[in-house]
Amino acid sequence: MCSKPTQLEEQLRLLSLAIEQSSEGIAVVDMNGDLQYLNKTFAEMHGYTTEELIGRNLSIFHTPEQMDSVNSANKQIKETGEFKGEIWHVRRDGTVFPTLMHNSIIKDDTGKPIGMTGTIRDITEHKLMEKELKESEERLQIAGKLAFDLIYEWSVADDNLIWLGDIEAALGYEPGTIDDTIEGWIKLIHPDDRQGLNNAVEFHRTSIEPISYAYRVLHGNGSWRYWSDKAMPQLNDKGLPQKWIGVCTDITEQKEREEDQQKLITLIETSRDFIGMASLEGEVLYLNRAGQELAGINDGQIKSTRIQDYMNATGKDIIENEAIPRVISTGSWEGDGLLYNYETMAEIPVDITLFLINHPSTGVSLCLAIVMRDVTERKKVEKEKERLEVQLRQSQKMESLGTLAGGIAHDFNNILSAIIGFTEVSMYDVSEGSTLEMHLKEILKSSIRAADLVEQILTFSRRTEQVCQPVIIKDVVTEAVKLLKASLPSSIEIREKVDSESAIMADPTQIHQVFINLCTNAAYAMEEKGGILEICVVDVDLDEKIVAQPHKLKPGQYIKLTVSDTGKGIHPEIRNRIFDPYFTTNKLGKGTGLGLSVVHGIISSLGGSIVVESEPDEGTVFNVLLPVAENTSPAREEDYKGQNERILFVDDEPALTRSSELLLDSLGYKVVTASGSIEAFEIFRSGPDNFDIVITDATMPGMPGIELSKELLKIRPDIPIIICTGHGHLISEVHIREVGIKELLKKPVNKERLAVTIRKVLNENN
Repeated sequence: MCSKPTQLEEQLRLLSLAIEQSSEGIAVVDMNGDLQYLNKTFAEMHGYTTEELIGRNLSIFHTPEQMDSVNSANKQIKETGEFKGEIWHVRRDGTVFPTLMHNSIIKDDTGKPIGMTGTIRDITEHKLMEKELKESEERLQIAGKLAFDLIYEWSVADDNLIWLGDIEAALGYEPGTIDDTIEGWIKLIHPDDRQGLNNAVEFHRTSIEPISYAYRVLHGNGSWRYWSDKAMPQLNDKGLPQKWIGVCTDITEQKEREEDQQKLITLIETSRDFIGMASLEGEVLYLNRAGQELAGINDGQIKSTRIQDYMNATGKDIIENEAIPRVISTGSWEGDGLLYNYETMAEIPVDITLFLINHPSTGVSLCLAIVMRDVTERKKVEKEKERLEVQLRQSQKMESLGTLAGGIAHDFNNILSAIIGFTEVSMYDVSEGSTLEMHLKEILKSSIRAADLVEQILTFSRRTEQVCQPVIIKDVVTEAVKLLKASLPSSIEIREKVDSESAIMADPTQIHQVFINLCTNAAYAMEEKGGILEICVVDVDLDEKIVAQPHKLKPGQYIKLTVSDTGKGIHPEIRNRIFDPYFTTNKLGKGTGLGLSVVHGIISSLGGSIVVESEPDEGTVFNVLLPVAENTSPAREEDYKGQNERILFVDDEPALTRSSELLLDSLGYKVVTASGSIEAFEIFRSGPDNFDIVITDATMPGMPGIELSKELLKIRPDIPIIICTGHGHLISEVHIREVGIKELLKKPVNKERLAVTIRKVLNENN
């Protein structure tokens, strides 16, 4: 059974006194006589510090005159395994002193000698005492019963105080500075202890009870040292104290150690962890304050409990049949479990550590230590981490799909560019108002829609930068509603009211994304019971009062887009979170939780706002406000017509090259085409002044468009270059400017955008 904590502390204190605070020097050496361990007393006895002596040989303590006795002692140790006797040692300052030694051989498990251990006692005072004690057999007998440190003799009749030892040296004073009377001694005592010592002195003038007192003495360096004072009386023929023979021991380090132990106890008691001790059978002997609070019990309820009693049903079995047997066999066990709180009946997740407490000298197992840490918050963090990891995997999946989509979009853009180019060229050769013209317009319109769809794919894959241009909201809504009617179930009725012809500055794909997201969310809210999806687009003029709340926008002209549904509505508790990234109320697989956060980001970046109004079972209304663009007049064809400028057009797609050649020719340019970078380079190198501008594809075999541009600019640094790409993520505006390229066009490119860009570059270059 393990003793209670206070008893264990006393054992630790006594053990510490016996080794570190012993008045005897203790040392361990190897077979060569090199010091492996020594206590403070051993070092101070010889005038060194412990650090200075570790690794030094015992020979430094012996003079040549002493070697005969040393060799004799060593011989005895080798023959008998131990030595007891007196040996003279030499201090650091060269002085020698007599010692009483007891050395013995240390052997390993096989019986092989591996070193020696020994104790050494400075018997200088003892030698002096022997001389004094010869005068009185009684005095010798009394002194022999006392543990010697600083021995004194107090004469009651005249208060004379004789120290059998160097009291001044012990307390750091010059010789002769300490008065050899009780009164002089008391002057060195701490003021708070002085009256108590005075009372003890007066009491023991007539009392024969042994003296046992502790007090603080002023050291020569100004510090206060704790001393233990124990004495026994020498009686006169009347049975009264005639003299007191006592011993004083410096217990300062012991007191400091006790204070450290108290600090340790305080630390354990103030810890937020469950800390306790139990017998080797698991019976709990001690539990700190935090442990009691976590378990919901008090001091009186600890008795007769076992470690397993603090766990839930599963944990009881683990502690009893796994943890405790493992600790007994290996010394420790770590695991986790649920701590049961008897007050709240809650189960608290904890990390558990059990380990043995062994006797420091014998290694005998004394008891078990228990530490449990409440990991409720950590478990919450881990759960949140798992949730985020799921979202990350979802994002990575979307990224992979985006990579695939981006590759497909690149090839599709080339196809669309050829379709748009040939269609626009063909429209020059048909009669206005003819059926063929109508068919060609539909082809062109569908191709442009397909191009927008590709742009949405690239936006989804995060592979393209967004370019703001005038966007008429009405056109986006009209096209999107057609898609919605084809995809939504018949149980959802779509009502639209579009009373605005205004435009905003935005990326058309982003606006399409905003609208589709809002409508898709509305449809999901009505998925079970059906309902009405209402879309409204109107122009509004916001003044100071209107914009103050809740939109917080600048006054001016805005387009108001309203998407409402008659679905299940949004609960007030989550209404403020619907725009948070990854927040979703959809079932697993029904969405990423990014839709509304992306919508909010797009609208905010355009200088607009979005506000939601909703109540449970009463539907939801999203109001979006976007600033109207100031000037959206389309460019006139005569403003971008060519003036017989010479163009070198480069692309590895034959259909796209042919359609672009026809289109540029119709715009008034002279065109030379090349089916690849190598061919284009040779054409340009043979006549660099034959061209006014170069238009090249970005992705071509052999030499990419960027590299071709660099080579052409080496030949003629002033040649303006336009680069076209179906892979928006591979080239940025910053990148082309660094190379010297004037403009970046993203495929597919229609006639107007191509013509406007060429005219702009040529005008700027001139």
